[in-house]
Amino acid sequence: MMRKVQRHVIISTYRFSFFVVALLAVSYFSLVSYKTLAIMQIAHAAPEDARAVAEIHVDAWRSAYSRILPADYLASLSIGKREEMWKNIIEAGQTELLLAKDGGTVLGWVSFGACRDKDAPPSQAELWAIYVAPNNWFKGVGRQLWLRARELLSQQGYSTCSLWVFAENEPAIRFYKANGFEADTLPPEEFELGGRQLQELRYVCRIDTQSSELLDL
Repeated sequence: MMRKVQRHVIISTYRFSFFVVALLAVSYFSLVSYKTLAIMQIAHAAPEDARAVAEIHVDAWRSAYSRILPADYLASLSIGKREEMWKNIIEAGQTELLLAKDGGTVLGWVSFGACRDKDAPPSQAELWAIYVAPNNWFKGVGRQLWLRARELLSQQGYSTCSLWVFAENEPAIRFYKANGFEADTLPPEEFELGGRQLQELRYVCRIDTQSSELLDL
């Protein structure tokens, strides 16, 4: 009997300790997220931001796609080449590019503009890409970037916005769904990248509606 009582006490104490640790962790990350959002600024990118954009682009790919793309392919990604690419894109104004900044540090970015799909009507925009530095995930940075992009697209007269996402990228799909995107009826796009066969799915969001649930990225 005494052993049962002791076991119950140990288990209860463990569960209580786990609950306290979990509560403290949630409180800590909530506080970190609040501080991040309180000091974060969102502004258009300039050519001199290309390096920071490229670094986040590569780092986010290596973290987010580690189970989707081969390791040797991800290791081969060049920050220098992407810096040159983004510098040219920014200078040419090929896409609207917003940065989330904390002082001089870029936390993440979002690229958007007119939809490039052949079947898209003129009223459809496209979220070309959105990436947040891995050490700033789950702090609300991605959500704020999308909300600002959505606001600008709405002001420009677009009524819907689409995007393409890897079918295996479940965290990103959850984020998009929570922010108003729904799977399109278009069949998946199949292609090869890094020696692996992949699929991309198209999601579409009405810009004139507001999702009731928002997830952080």
